[in-house]
Amino acid sequence: MDEKGIQSFFVVFSIIAFCLALTVILLFAIFQKRKNKLIRQQQEAESRFKEEIIETQMEIREETLRNISWELHDNIGQLLTLAKIQLNLADETCGNVAEATHTIGECLKELRSLSKLINPDTFSNVTLIEALNMEVERFKRMKYLETSLSYNSETFGLDTKVEIIIFRMLQEFFTNTIKHSKASKLDVFLSIQKMN
Repeated sequence: MDEKGIQSFFVVFSIIAFCLALTVILLFAIFQKRKNKLIRQQQEAESRFKEEIIETQMEIREETLRNISWELHDNIGQLLTLAKIQLNLADETCGNVAEATHTIGECLKELRSLSKLINPDTFSNVTLIEALNMEVERFKRMKYLETSLSYNSETFGLDTKVEIIIFRMLQEFFTNTIKHSKASKLDVFLSIQKMN
């Protein structure tokens, strides 16, 4: 082979080697891109799955509360109403009958209030502020502790699901305050701030 043939061979070999290297790089880049896309899709699917699990758990919890609310209102409420009627029909000579009638009346009022507050359908008719007011008023009537509620805006404009979550968190906080603290006063201030 002459020198020109060797040069031509090296040029052709270099071009072929360059094309092969470029092909390998392109194939690797395509492979990485597809791999990253699959990983992203898998992460998005896992995220959607977790969100659906959380939403399902919330729906189950809210459905359980709805059923308890109906049971409280329909069964126990009816029994207490019957007991109140029977006491009203009883002999009024005993002074305790009027007191028992009053106590059962108060019990019915509290039962209806509690039934309403644990029913998730309540939030289709009332706002978060109204529901919190009802809860605070319930605590005031029970005379466990002095309560107050203040807020920075009449309308918060939050999604109903978000309002339910906030209400349930505060409801749990109120209950724990009564059960576990030796507090004599509970002041609640609710503030909403828009994020930029």
